[in-house]
Formats: sequence, structure tokens, C-alpha cells
Amino acid sequence: MYTIHSLHIYPVKSLAGFEVESVTVHTRGLGLDRRWMIVNEAGLHQTQRQIPQMATIKTAIEDHQLILNAPKMQPLHIPINLDRQADTRVQIWSDLCMGVNEGDKAAKWLQKALKSTTPLRLICFPNTEIRPVDPNYLKQEKAHTGFSDGFPFLVTNIATLDFLNRALNKRNLPSVPMNRFRPNIVLAGKHAHEENQWKELTTEDLSVGFGVRKPCQRCLVTTVNQQTGKIEIPHEPLKTLVEINPFDHLKGGFFGQNLTLLKGEGECLSKGARLFYK
Repeated sequence: MYTIHSLHIYPVKSLAGFEVESVTVHTRGLGLDRRWMIVNEAGLHQTQRQIPQMATIKTAIEDHQLILNAPKMQPLHIPINLDRQADTRVQIWSDLCMGVNEGDKAAKWLQKALKSTTPLRLICFPNTEIRPVDPNYLKQEKAHTGFSDGFPFLVTNIATLDFLNRALNKRNLPSVPMNRFRPNIVLAGKHAHEENQWKELTTEDLSVGFGVRKPCQRCLVTTVNQQTGKIEIPHEPLKTLVEINPFDHLKGGFFGQNLTLLKGEGECLSKGARLFYK
């Protein structure tokens, strides 16, 4: 049994997220998680890999509006309407998707906030669109997501972060916070890497169930300070993750597990709730 230590939503892919006390669970993810993303003029998704400063733009959901805040700029308010018809083709990794362009005002705001020399656009993932999860990782369930990298939920374990930080400290490197890994569900437990053995997670009342489907391979976003948008120590903690990789059959750096929803559409998940694994 593990306890939910915290829950996090990132409305816009690669922008700052925020913590919530409770949230509705959907097949696509928690609440409004990753229902928007930023694309370049070719329609290709942009992340902190290309623009680390994206981490410094804060997001909020208030009064049926998405609100973006950047240093030294007036907030951008965008009415939330997920029932519009998609009008723009975009690409996220190898997936081609249809989304809704949030308009010129949002585009100009983002270009100025990120000091981009090329045009940027804010795209919404509407309810009318479906982006399937790779079926090679599914076990009889059907799953889809919005603008996440590939799965609707990411779970991490505080004990595993502690293990990583001990490894960093042994190399005379500073510890890193959990926000480097941008999880949705953070669990408090005693055993590092135990999440890599799980098959499913369920709430105590069995109202919500998750399938544990794929270890999350990490990238250079882990090197970005999520407060400053700067890379202070190149390649870390990614390099250390590669060195302590717990998977004999996989190459790379891994942290956390990708989940799908097995049951519980529309149910509520709350901080402090207990999740049971098998």
C-alpha cells in the first residue's frame, strides 16, 4: 500500500504545472492535464527540450479560463471550450493530431514571453479528438491521451527520488526535487524502484484502477531547473539515472511509470488516499 503524497496537473505541455488536493480522473488523464501544447510554425510540438524557459510560465485554471503568467507580462486569459471542432493539424512525436488554434493573441503572447524569433501557436486538444496510446503496451484495455508524451498518467515514488539523490550526493552533486520529473501522481512509500514491479494500482474502495504499463524513459527536461528555466549542471541528473538504471533489458535513464485508466472515469482522486498495488 502506498499513500498519495501529491497530485499535479500540467494544463499546457512543458509549461509549469500546479498541485491540487483532489481531481477528477478521466481516460485522457487527470482533469485538464496536457490539454494544450505549443507548436512552431510547422505545427511541431515544442517542449523544454527546445525551449527550457517554458518552465517559467505558470499555469492556472480559474473561472473556466486557462491563465498563463510569465515574468514581466500581463497574464493571458483563455476561455476553456473543449467542445470546439478541431481546425489545425499538429504533430507530437510521430503522431499527427487535430487541435484547435487558440488564436493570434495567444500566439503573440507566447512568442514575446519566450523571446522566440519564430512564430509559436497555442493548440487545444478538443473532446472530439482521440489520440490512442500505443497498443503494444496495453493489456486488453483501450486507452487514449491528449498532448502527453504518450500515456495519460505518470506516477513516481518518493523513495526512488531519495535513492537517486543519494547517488547524486555520492558524486558531489546536489539533490533534485520531484518537479524535475513532472509527475501526475506522487506516492509516498518505503522502497525505491518498487513501482517497477507493479501491474496495477487501485484505490481502497476499488472505484479507480490504473494499469502500470511502461517505465518512463527520461530526457534532457530532467536537467532543467523548473523554477528558473535554466540548465545549471549539464546532463544531470540524467547521466546518473543512466548509471543506476534498474532494468537489465533496457538502455537509458528511467524514473516513474506510465499508467492507463482501467476503471473510474469521472471518479475523484485525492491527496492522502491509499493506493494498493499488485
